Amino acid sequence: IPEDLVLEGKQKKADYKKHPDSPEATFELAMNYAYTGRIEKGWEILKKVPPSYANTVVSVYGSKVASGNGTWKDHFKLAFGYYFKEKKEDAKNEFKEVLKLQPKQVWAMGFIGLIEGDQGHNQVAIEWCKKALSIEPNATAIHFLLAEGYRRTGNYFGGVGEIMIVGRLKTEEAAK
Repeated sequence: IPEDLVLEGKQKKADYKKHPDSPEATFELAMNYAYTGRIEKGWEILKKVPPSYANTVVSVYGSKVASGNGTWKDHFKLAFGYYFKEKKEDAKNEFKEVLKLQPKQVWAMGFIGLIEGDQGHNQVAIEWCKKALSIEPNATAIHFLLAEGYRRTGNYFGGVGEIMIVGRLKTEEAAK
């Protein structure tokens, strides 16, 4: 994780601890976790954000992006807003905008894979996962997503192989 994102994460965590009932602070911490690969932590925190907050996210980050001054993080956050509003094509397009600005943003690739899988495009999802893993081979959540893609396409041996990688990576993480 780049140092600037680590520092940002510490600030977002402090903001969240100071304002645990704030949807904004909660969402911002969850997003830092999401774009730095701490997917499980991100999902746990994101569950605390009321679904209606997606409207705020789309409004705030949609305005930033529309102004032409949007950063890759703004596109990333907007993608999540769209995802939770069930606008999956819009979410996918925003994650692709992230990749134009940050071509090796593995987690944007993973979320595109997730959406493709949600839409039943399992082979496309598998390709996105493989692309992400070519950049970050130890991305546990993406190995898990790839395992699910393999399972859905009937490649059970590939799925088991990926689950074994997930198990190894989780064991290594726990040992740290």
